[in-house]
Amino acid sequence: MNDDRDRAVNGCERRVKKNQFVSKLQSRVMECKDYSEGSFEHKNHKQHSTIWLFHNAVIRIREVENELRVEIKRDYLELFGLEKEATFRESDASWGRLPSGNHTINRILDNIEMVFEQCYLDTTVELFGCCSRYLECSDNKGCVHPDRRFAQGCMYKSNLEEGRIFYGVNRNVP
Repeated sequence: MNDDRDRAVNGCERRVKKNQFVSKLQSRVMECKDYSEGSFEHKNHKQHSTIWLFHNAVIRIREVENELRVEIKRDYLELFGLEKEATFRESDASWGRLPSGNHTINRILDNIEMVFEQCYLDTTVELFGCCSRYLECSDNKGCVHPDRRFAQGCMYKSNLEEGRIFYGVNRNVP
């Protein structure tokens, strides 16, 4: 009888651990300046849960024998600082399995904002020539638009980054 109760309690603790981890991830992401509704998603599947950032699958979480097993998409392992700890299966080489424990969980929590920002910057944007701030950008020798994602689509920004300034007091292209 006690074994059944222990299993039930341990099962609840596992779910709480997973739910606490997901909640901590979400609260850290919500503090990011580029956070918006839908930029963080937690989807449950039969054998695991997936954390999606800007429609990019980043983290998979499995509950196995009273502990969390975490896998990180290969593209993000280095940003989390976990590339050396990851092991890969032949059947699914795009996800790195990580050792269980607080070290892994803490490393993920410590770096989730950076990974979130990278996912934000990696999203596709519409290209355009320049915006209404082109003179201010020229005078500052770089993009001054406050929305980094929008600014990614600016073709004039790439000219400025290469030192080609077409307007303003710093003009150097005839």
